Amino acid sequence: MSMIIPNRIHVSITKARMNREAKARVLSCKRSLAKSSSKTSRSSSTTGAKSSSTRLKNQSTAQRLINNLFGQSSTTAAEQLAENRTKQMLYTRMETAARMTAQCADNLLKTGEDSIFGQDDEAQMKTEAVAEVKNFVNNYNLMLGRLNSSGENTDTAYSKKLSAYVTGSAKALEKIGITAGSSGVLSLDEKKLKEAETADIKAVFHGKDSFGEKVGKQAENIRDMAEEKVTALEKNSYYGSTNYTRYGTSVTGYDTGSYHSKA
Repeated sequence: MSMIIPNRIHVSITKARMNREAKARVLSCKRSLAKSSSKTSRSSSTTGAKSSSTRLKNQSTAQRLINNLFGQSSTTAAEQLAENRTKQMLYTRMETAARMTAQCADNLLKTGEDSIFGQDDEAQMKTEAVAEVKNFVNNYNLMLGRLNSSGENTDTAYSKKLSAYVTGSAKALEKIGITAGSSGVLSLDEKKLKEAETADIKAVFHGKDSFGEKVGKQAENIRDMAEEKVTALEKNSYYGSTNYTRYGTSVTGYDTGSYHSKA
């Protein structure tokens, strides 16, 4: 009986010691795992950052190669296409206005019995001349407004030539009710035009070296230039659209004018 008690005490002490050692080992394992996890996390974070940085750098390099290949700036393909389409619309409208201006000038310049100034009926001649001058002024202002809207050197040069013609014929134009503002836009006093002598209207718009002939010739040049611009922009938009489709993100209210009536 005396041998049993000491054995039980010994067993209890041994179990308690073993429990403490087990807990210590578990705690040590947890600490080791925590340290390992922290190192792995830091390493993964660093590796991920380096990998992300490398990817961005590679993307940036690839982007520059594509831009250089197609001769584009950092502007996206979509933005370039939108800009091309805006310009295309501007030059399409410019071409239309220039063509109409040239047509009006041609109608006033024509000779012969069927022309405006070639008919015998004075009243009819005056009525048709007034109507055609109104059309001329309106289309001239549309053409000028679109030239001024583009901001390109060639268009600015054409605008200056037109303004020079207006300045050179200022007195004759004013005599039939046409004046120019600071922007070059023409204003028409319809009442004064209707009251003007037919001979005075004819002097401005009919005959060699007249205001009408000079503007008509420039309008034809502007029409041809605008047509060429539209064709070039259509090609650029086509190729830009193709590149945009293939490469994804990047390979790269106009002043209409009108005559002002003072009737």
